[in-house]
Amino acid sequence: MHVEHGASGFSDNVLVMLPRIERAMPTIQTACANLEMVNQYAQGDWDKYAMLIGLLAQHDTLTMAHTEQVVAYTQSMLGIIEELAHEQSETYDAMYKRIMSCEPVMGAALHDIGKLFVPRYILNRREKNNITPEEHDLLVSHGCMGRIIAEHLDLPQSLIPFLEKHYFHSQPEGLSGVPDDSYEALSVVALADVASAIMISRPYNTYLDPLQTVYRQVTDLIDDGVFPQSLRTPFERFYTHLASDNAIKSTEAVV
Repeated sequence: MHVEHGASGFSDNVLVMLPRIERAMPTIQTACANLEMVNQYAQGDWDKYAMLIGLLAQHDTLTMAHTEQVVAYTQSMLGIIEELAHEQSETYDAMYKRIMSCEPVMGAALHDIGKLFVPRYILNRREKNNITPEEHDLLVSHGCMGRIIAEHLDLPQSLIPFLEKHYFHSQPEGLSGVPDDSYEALSVVALADVASAIMISRPYNTYLDPLQTVYRQVTDLIDDGVFPQSLRTPFERFYTHLASDNAIKSTEAVV
């Protein structure tokens, strides 16, 4: 299905917001057409979610692998917070309920959906330092594009922070525009995103000690007040599990 320029308000917004670099246009046009297809054939939100995730898997397998890992890490963090709620205090119980009300697992599954508008050659550039300013603009626009997708498909408002602001810790505007009741849930997904971006095998990842890099980066973000202090204990447990799983995988690889 082809969507002409100006055939919908969504297409106009895409073409205005994204850098007009010639190599990106086929990706933009295809994404517009695919989203029009989702709008036409989806029978409710779950259909939309499934179709979007399917489109992302077709668009870029590495981004999809990262998405799956972010979902798994998010679920692990949520499980730990739930354990703490049973073990320690009403504080974690209230925190768990606040987080779960924001649909963080679905937010994790859709957090990178804006990358449907980023060409694969940019997503998998072997040396990120060689990316052009125009390509960089296109790459970092994926959060904004996620919001546009959510609005175009009339997805629940509770999901928008995950799509638009999952890397708020590295954005100049930070949490601007994020509802207060979304902060903890968004931070859980952002933490999972940071961990996956470091741990997952990608052409441009050159971390000598990914585990230590995860620990250092996340604890720095908590120490600096970017992520809430309430995530420190859950993260410490999560890191222990992550290190244990990594050790098991390393042993299996040697065997």
